[in-house]
Amino acid sequence: MSHATDSVCAVALNEAGAVSGAKYNKWYWGSDNGAPWCAAFASWCEDRAGFGALAGKYASCTAWRDNFLKPRGLWLDKTAAPGAGDLVFYNWDGKLTPCNHVGIVISYDPAKKQLTTVEGNTGGKCQQKTRPLTYVVGFGRPNYPTDSPTLNSQLSTPNSFPVPARTLKKGDTGDDVKWAQFQLNRCAAVGISPVTVDGSFGPASDAAVRAFQAALGLEADGAVGPATRGALQTAGSGDIDGGGKTDSTDARLALQAAAGKIQLTPAQKIAADMNGDGKVDTVDAREILKQCTI
Repeated sequence: MSHATDSVCAVALNEAGAVSGAKYNKWYWGSDNGAPWCAAFASWCEDRAGFGALAGKYASCTAWRDNFLKPRGLWLDKTAAPGAGDLVFYNWDGKLTPCNHVGIVISYDPAKKQLTTVEGNTGGKCQQKTRPLTYVVGFGRPNYPTDSPTLNSQLSTPNSFPVPARTLKKGDTGDDVKWAQFQLNRCAAVGISPVTVDGSFGPASDAAVRAFQAALGLEADGAVGPATRGALQTAGSGDIDGGGKTDSTDARLALQAAAGKIQLTPAQKIAADMNGDGKVDTVDAREILKQCTI
């Protein structure tokens, strides 16, 4: 995803779980008039991401397609490969018109031919959905800017050192010690001071391991055994909820933490801090979103 599309997806994911369309209707109409609000929601997300002028502002799905997207060459038929940030339009009778519903594409699994989306006015809520392509009419693809910088330059270099197969302790040396030192340096979110990645488990590394263990509620013995190694492996992984993969739920948690809506545990903080800068912010959420697996 580009910086633009992951921003749109991040805004949408942050709204998943909202139980009313009042906010989106008030934004569109000036008052909560009780109108169907899936298009108002999608328009609101585009606007909040900074791309309202590029995507249009509509409360009618069919009008959005016919009056804005098609005339500007921004409409793709249902055979197109969807991408993150696309607007997906549905007809529940399997026809091509009218458009009954719209959502924002988060990701697409071509093997399963399934979309993951965020949609407003779905069961009266904003919901993250996984849907087949069966009822898709087509896609709107706003002309998002492509010259924005990606996040890759902001991220730490991946850890290429071997994961320890032994219990590490003070006095040990080797490339597996470098692995532990590297991972410790990704734990600034829980107050771990940087150590030199030199492969020598000296006093500074011992102190950092003990501080890490204390922060996560582990036995602070200074040894990198199975429990400590497993905890260190999660640093910068993006797997905030511990589900074994990085997915859009993790991105939403990161966004909520960045906005101060939730408090993450120490273990969650180190998983969420993708670039090791000691904080959880929207940069981390966007990078997690890029790495989503469905």
